Amino acid sequence: MKRWIPIFLISFLLQLIALGAKSQVNIGRDVDMIFAHNHYSFTLVPFLDQKANISKNIDKYWVHATIMHGFEAGFNRYSHLDKKHSIIVGLFFGAFARNFNYDIPGDEFNPPFDGHITSNTAASREFNFMGSIPVLFEKRWFKTENNFFDLDIGITIRYTPPETEGTGTTIGGGPDFFNMQVNYNSTERPWLNYNLGGGYCWILKNNDIFKANLALNLSFTYFLKGSYQFTIPNKPVVEGRYEVNGTYIGLSFSYVLTGAYKESAKDNENKKGL
Repeated sequence: MKRWIPIFLISFLLQLIALGAKSQVNIGRDVDMIFAHNHYSFTLVPFLDQKANISKNIDKYWVHATIMHGFEAGFNRYSHLDKKHSIIVGLFFGAFARNFNYDIPGDEFNPPFDGHITSNTAASREFNFMGSIPVLFEKRWFKTENNFFDLDIGITIRYTPPETEGTGTTIGGGPDFFNMQVNYNSTERPWLNYNLGGGYCWILKNNDIFKANLALNLSFTYFLKGSYQFTIPNKPVVEGRYEVNGTYIGLSFSYVLTGAYKESAKDNENKKGL
């Protein structure tokens, strides 16, 4: 089910763009009018997570993590200071992926067996869900009346409910040879991330706006902390720490509802009536 969520959101965003592009009347872009009122937008951000930080006392069993895919989606409110500057406040929901991979040769066990016991990228993938409130300052540079560049900088307040989770893995009904325990948001408080992004924006025929930006989310807080341990009989214990901070780089796609099309149409009708 989780894999269909980004597909649904992308489909929804494309439908909004199509509706804007199919406007029958090209009234013309009045930039001052467009940015004279507050706007609302829907935003989708597919991204690549920074891989988990893993420490280990012994370099065995190829213990490692990899970069994973995640996404955020939500709504923004634009409060325009003028046509070139805005304050953006949003409400988002995100799925942050992580994994823990290892490869243990069968001859490590007693009795030994052919092959390996592995936990790979796909099999070990887990998702952490969290809510967030981004607060951004946006600067715009207009290339033409229909297009502009933008730069966004600010913070994001993030939160996920505190929780403790433990897992164990066994083979052949014997004792667990692998254990991991992780704590989500052990401080039980929101934390701050830092945002930087920018890209290119198109004012559509209906005076709504489509934005395509590169987005960097930087976190210095490990919202997930835990430990792991491999305890194979008659072998050295392999153990270490496991931490995730949620830093990512991604692409941000936004459809901004300006309401300026109706206002332009009303102005045109008034002019015709004169």
